[in-house]
Amino acid sequence: TGEVFYADCRPGFRARYAQTIAPWALTEFDEEGEAVIHGFIKDSRAEVLFALQNLTEIGMHIFQRNSLRVGLCGLAYRVEILKKAEQPFWKSYDEITLNVIANENDWSLCGKIIAFNVLRNPFSGSDLYWLYLDLGELKLEILVNRRALQIKDLQIGAYIKAEVWLQGHILNETTLLSAYEGIDWSYRTVDFWKKFKRSN
Repeated sequence: TGEVFYADCRPGFRARYAQTIAPWALTEFDEEGEAVIHGFIKDSRAEVLFALQNLTEIGMHIFQRNSLRVGLCGLAYRVEILKKAEQPFWKSYDEITLNVIANENDWSLCGKIIAFNVLRNPFSGSDLYWLYLDLGELKLEILVNRRALQIKDLQIGAYIKAEVWLQGHILNETTLLSAYEGIDWSYRTVDFWKKFKRSN
């Protein structure tokens, strides 16, 4: 009929690593209740445009900032393990594909695997690979359906090409503080040593 229907298929996966985006711009689509963020990875030329997962979960004060801390993850719908190293790249899908009008948050990439893991989607029960890739100007997490790859082909240092749908979420203060693994300067060391004090 020529009509296009949209479904709310926001995934439950939240990226493990944070990125800083500056400058950035938010576009909200009232009809669908969806939003995208367009910006650049701070201190690089890497451009990103992604579907925002948690627009309704964060306070509006966050959007007054010049930079945003976000978690980005690409959901791969096409993937290939390369037999040899190739030049890493990160480009919008329609930039490298002729005569194709892609979704604005579709990206094409080539990069080196620096970490990977096996996951299971608790909602659908499907098996996934989580890959952490070095794309040159940025590092990105992607999720791949396990049927698309053979485990024997996955190894640290292997190169991969993929097309992904990029989604992400904004990290609020609570998320950032809970992920902090450094020294807690609010906790005095004298309080720590008091726990070891004992009477003779």
